[in-house]
This record gives sequence, C-alpha cells and structure tokens, in this order.
Amino acid sequence: MARVVPSQEALKAVSTLLEQGRLAECERAARALVAEHPEHATSWNFLGVCLAVSGRIAEALTPLQRVTELDPGDAEAQRLVADVLHRLGRLGEAEAAYARSLALRPDAAQVLASRGNTLAALGRLREAEADLRHALALAPGEAQAHANLGFVLRELGRPAEAEASCRRAIELKPTAFRAHNNLGNALKDLGRLAEAEASYRHAIERKPDYAVAHANLASLLHAIGRPAEAEASGRRAIELNPRDAAAHVVLGVVLAASCRFTEARAIFVHATELDERSVDGHNGLGNVLRELGDPASGERELRAALALAPGRHEVHSNLLFSLHFRPHSAEESLEAARAYGVRVTAEVGRPIGARRGEAAPQRLRVGLVSGDLCEHVVAHFLEGVLANLDRARIELFAYPARAIDDARSRRLRASCAHWTPLVGLDDDAAAAAIHRDGIHVLVDLSGHTAHNRLPIFARRPAPVQASWLGYFDTTGLPQIDWVLADEVSVPAAARARFTERIWYLPDSRLCFTPPEGAPAVAPLPALDARSFTYGCFQELAKVNDQVLSAFGRILHARPDARLRLQARALGDAEVRETLRSRLRAQGLAPDRVELHGPMPREAYLAAYASVDALLDTFPYPGGTTTCEALWMGLPTLTLAGDDMLARQGAALMSAVGLSDWVANDEEQYVAKAIALPSDVRALAALRSSLRDRAASSPVFDAPRFARNLEAALFGMWRDVSAA
Repeated sequence: MARVVPSQEALKAVSTLLEQGRLAECERAARALVAEHPEHATSWNFLGVCLAVSGRIAEALTPLQRVTELDPGDAEAQRLVADVLHRLGRLGEAEAAYARSLALRPDAAQVLASRGNTLAALGRLREAEADLRHALALAPGEAQAHANLGFVLRELGRPAEAEASCRRAIELKPTAFRAHNNLGNALKDLGRLAEAEASYRHAIERKPDYAVAHANLASLLHAIGRPAEAEASGRRAIELNPRDAAAHVVLGVVLAASCRFTEARAIFVHATELDERSVDGHNGLGNVLRELGDPASGERELRAALALAPGRHEVHSNLLFSLHFRPHSAEESLEAARAYGVRVTAEVGRPIGARRGEAAPQRLRVGLVSGDLCEHVVAHFLEGVLANLDRARIELFAYPARAIDDARSRRLRASCAHWTPLVGLDDDAAAAAIHRDGIHVLVDLSGHTAHNRLPIFARRPAPVQASWLGYFDTTGLPQIDWVLADEVSVPAAARARFTERIWYLPDSRLCFTPPEGAPAVAPLPALDARSFTYGCFQELAKVNDQVLSAFGRILHARPDARLRLQARALGDAEVRETLRSRLRAQGLAPDRVELHGPMPREAYLAAYASVDALLDTFPYPGGTTTCEALWMGLPTLTLAGDDMLARQGAALMSAVGLSDWVANDEEQYVAKAIALPSDVRALAALRSSLRDRAASSPVFDAPRFARNLEAALFGMWRDVSAA
C-alpha cells in the first residue's frame, strides 16, 4: 500500500535539487513523488514550480492547479496558478486566481502587486493603480511594485507621477531594468528625450537581451531624427523576440518614415499576423498602403484598427484623412466626421466653463494648438504670418503637441509671447492649462492630421474655437465654431459640408513663406529642347488611376512630350516597378516618364528647372508643391473639385491671378494641358515674371495676410461676445 505522506528525507532531496538548479533531476524526483503519493499537495507543488522555473509554463499549470484542488486553503498555490495563467495570457482566469489567493490572505502585498499587473494588462488601469498602491502601503520597499505603478501611471496619462514611481524603484533596486525602461517611457512623454534615451540605455546595460527596451529605444531614436540607429535598435528587438508584434510596428514606422514603404508594408503585415488584434499594426499598415497609392486597401486596414479600438482617436483621424485620397461624396465625409465628434464628445463629461472675459479686449489672447510647430509643411505657411502679426493687438500662445526643437520651431517660438508644450499632459490637463491662460480664441492647426490634439477642443477650454491651415475639411467636432477659408475653396453652396461655420478670409486661406535658399528661376526648358516636359511633384498616394489616365491622354496627344514624376515613395525600387506597370496599363510608355524619389530640399527646388509646367492631382491637389512651384516660376494646371480640399489648387491659382490655369472638369483639364506646348514663348514670359507676381499676391504677402487674419480673429471674438 502506498504511503499517504512522503518521507521528510524525500521531500528535502527534491527541495535541494530545486534550490541547486538541477532541474532535470528535480523533475524526475518530483514525478516519482506524485506517482507514489498522488494526493500529496506539496509533491505536486514541487513538480509545478520545477516546470515553471524550467520555462515550461504551460506544463506547469496542471500540477499547480492540482495543488489548489488538494489544498484549497493554500493562498500561495493560488498565487502561483495566477502567475502561470498571466504568463500564458489567460488574464481573466489569472485575475480570478489572484482573487482567491487574496480571499485567503487579504494583506499579501506580493499578490496585490501581481494582480495589479494583470488588471493593467486587461486595461483596467484605475483598479490596477489601487492594487499597487495598496501593495506599497503594506510593503513600501518593494521595488517592482513601484516600477509597475510607474507603468500604470504612465498609461493613465500621468507621466510626472510615473517618473517619481520609477525613480523610487531605481533607488530601491538600481539593477531593476524594467524600472529604467518605464522611466524612459515617462520621460519621453514629458518631452525630456535625452534623459529618456539614457534610461532606455540603462535598462539595456542591465539586461542586454531586454527586447522591450530595444524597441522603445528605437521609437525614441526615430522621434529625434536618428533613423539608422532607430532601425538597428528595432531590428535588435525583433531578433531578441521575433514574435513581438509591437516591436515589428516600431520598425515599420521607422522604415515608413525613411520612405522604404515596401519594407514597411511587409513588417506591418507580419505584425498583424503575429497579433491580429494589433491596433497599431493595422493602423500602420493602413497608412503605408495609402502612401503606396492603394488608399482603398489602406482604408480597410484603418477600419479594422478602429473596430478593434473605437476610442483610439488618432486611428479615427487617420481614417478621415485617408478618405480624401479617393473620390468620395460630401455626405460620406461629413457623416464620418460627425461620428468622430459624437464619440469624442461622449468621453468628455462636463466641459470646462469657458470664460468670456471682456467684450472688446485691446489685445486678443490667441492660442495655437498643433503637432507641426517645427520643420513641417504647416510651418512653411505659418512662419511669415506669425512674424507679421501686430503684437500690440495679438498675444500669441503656442501649444506644441510635440517636443521638437529645430531651427524652424525656434523661429516660430520667437514670434510667440508664450510657448507651452502639451507634451506629457492628457487632454483634461492640457485643456485646463489652456483655460488658465484665459485664451480668447483657440485655433487648431492640425485637424485630422498626425499628432493632432482635437479632443482638447471637445473640452471647450476657450470661448471661441476655430480650425485653420493644417486641414481641409470639417473636423466634425461641434465644439469648434469656425473654419477659416476663402470663397474659392468653400463657395457658399459648400458650407453645409461643415459642422463648423465658415469665416471667410479675403483673397486666400493660405499664405506661404518663401523657401530659404531657393535658386533663381531657370529659363523655360522647352525654349532650347525638342520636347516639352510636364511635371507632377505630388505624393504617390495622390496619383490615382484616374489621374494617370488623364496623364496618358495628354502624352498620347503630345508624342513629343515627357512627364517627370517626383515623390518620396519613388525612392523604393519595387514601388517604381509597380508604377511602371500602372503606366503601361494606361498606355504610357515608361521610357517617356522620369521617376524621381526623395532628395534634399535644395535639390528638390532646383528640379523645377527641368519642367515646363506642372500637372496637379485630383481629387487631392497640391498645396505646398503648388506654392513652391510658383516661387520657382512654374504655374500648376489644376482641376477644381467640389470640396475644400479639391478646390485648394484652384484657390491658390486664382489668388495669384492665374484662374485660366483652373479646369472645371477632367475633359477641360486634359484639353488645357494638351494646349500648353503650343505657345512656349508665352510660357517663358510667364515664368520669368511669376516669382515677382507671386510675391506681391496674397499667397506670399505675409503682412497683408496677417492684417486679414487679425481682423478675422477679432471678428470671431466679437461674434461670440455679442451672442
């Protein structure tokens, strides 16, 4: 008959083997014990712990669960089961097991801390915070609990508190690599990027194979403009943990920013294969597919991401932005934007009671919220205007959404009375800070583009809120009162496309800062060449098949003409080959089309010298490229569509007195393009005078535009004050 209880000598032998790390021998001995004493809980416990220590987590679960069956009052066994379930990703079951352990021993700090981790993984961050704080009240010296609390606080949007928790963890245990990593995350959110980099590197020094820290370092290096190092860190993270979808996403972002879109697409696809519920994977893939000229597929990925995370506002913004790369109805765009506004508004709760202040202030406090107050196309339109605003009438408060310090941001900062980065502030805290500044008119400069902070506006921190410059459609937010536009881009009949009211600026809604170091205007190439060169310098995402079809018809009618296509994505060999196939499908011989990828800004501006006239894309025309081309002496033939974006080219060309370069439909667009080479001397004359003509127009006359903008800001303020 089998003995009910093993001898103390047998138990001591198994325990010694486990302590000495002789795991294979320990497993054999433990299995012998449970075979001989199947009702003995401690024997099963030895087997389960041995398997867990050996890294065989799935196998460890059964013997540990057997312990809890044999001894339901063993709180430690319940904790071990919960730990294993957490590591297996069975988080709901893990939470229940921790609860059973705590029911037996309510003040077990380690169990509270472990359950806090599980609750954090389940996204129940406030419950996680409560458990971790309770654990630390019981055991203030537990470094890992401080580190985990830092992680939770950062996820809750409280990076300053997260920093304090992580630093306390490091004080208690300087080798705590996770605490160094979590500290890096908090510092990154606070905009202290050099310190964040140091923290990630400290984590890696303490644990060189810590894949998470390598991935976080890659993300940071990308943010501060060190792409080669970012790629190396991203690839190291994947090498260490090939099944980490998040690390693949980081590398995909790095590659996409370097215009290596084909590689980025493959990485994002793999990320979604590793984790089909990866919101960032689907979101990144959607953005890259759009860049590759496949907006329909990109839109499907963005919708998949939004279905997984309806509360991810940046995904919803990406979807709204992507709609503009394909033909769409005004109703579709407006409905999607309204849905965004409804969702964000529902999350706000009670909005801030925006103070109205004096009815007619002598100096208007104007706030600018943007993620692009740095080297970005938006800043090219903003810099000259801000420098010319009357500081006796306008007190500028800039609220940059990113902590980027470059030459452009420093020039913008010099034009502002106040510069308050929103980095590290959640939407509630940011709105409260703006409200404390007593802003009269708060202007969003991003709309549904990257790094926007639109949810701040839903909290109504200012009595007048407007959208201008960086976006070209309705935001969908009912708390934004106005969109600044001009009568060409938003005719009266198009006002119904907006949830906002339209405030019309005279002449133009845009004013471009002339590019620094631009070369002199070159003579028209066609004067000395046998052929005529059309150019299109738009991003490939805008060059849809309808546009290519129009280009094909133009070149077919002009067999002596050539086409130069310039786009960032064309630096990718596979993208170039795909485009050549699309060209052939439209009857365009690839040898008549020059393909050029990204190049430095000086070389990019100089490239206009090789082109006789520019052809715009539709329904998404150029903005920055159109203005740059005007400065380089090239007009752009554009097609006026139905909405604000589709009419952007028409508005710019009309503002410089070139409305004859605006077509009303595709047939007229093709006909006008075919006619251009017929009078190269007229084109040459226009080219030689166009820079001076543009400089005196509203599109480049910053002092004139600044006066118009001041009048608009005061007018919007008077409107709400009179209400």
